Amino acid sequence: MTNEELAIIPESQALPTLPTKASLTEVVQRASDMASVLKDVIDQNNLSVKVKGGNHILVEAWQTVGRFCNYVGRTSIATDYSGDGVMGTAEIVELNTGHIVSTASAICGGKGDGHWVNSPYNHQASMAQTRALGKAFRNVLSWIVVLAGYQPTPAEEMPPDAPVQAPRSPVQAPQGNDQYQCPKHPGKAWFKRGKMKAPAHPME
Repeated sequence: MTNEELAIIPESQALPTLPTKASLTEVVQRASDMASVLKDVIDQNNLSVKVKGGNHILVEAWQTVGRFCNYVGRTSIATDYSGDGVMGTAEIVELNTGHIVSTASAICGGKGDGHWVNSPYNHQASMAQTRALGKAFRNVLSWIVVLAGYQPTPAEEMPPDAPVQAPRSPVQAPQGNDQYQCPKHPGKAWFKRGKMKAPAHPME
């Protein structure tokens, strides 16, 4: 090919179109409203854990904020991975268009991965996909999670030896409420949360 056959395409001098202050304010407001609802869902369903002083949300909470934004996740196992443990992969897909907006991979059972190193294959495979899913959601939705007051790193990604959240303080039993009095330990402070079928209190 000779020089005469080449055409020089000049670089565009146009500046990129930037969003207006009004549009940015609207985006932040909508995200803040979403974050407020998300926090209520997380708190009511105990979908966060405290690790090293920060609150990290579980993958179910990431899936919730994903649905707020019309995103769903799909996972698989990386069959071509030959390292220690199991590698899971995840894609975040926009429901309306089917476009992939984020991808991620994660390993479970590798060297230094706590009790997961000696866990059965199916347990490692499940956690690898769970970690990948949380990471993929984080790539596109962490800013909303931060607005809700949580750390951007999914709980499942935190080191296995990191100190986890201490049990919540039990709720003091109301006076005169025999329905929640322990027959063997009357007056003991009780609590009931999550999927517990009945109230309980810690044993000394």
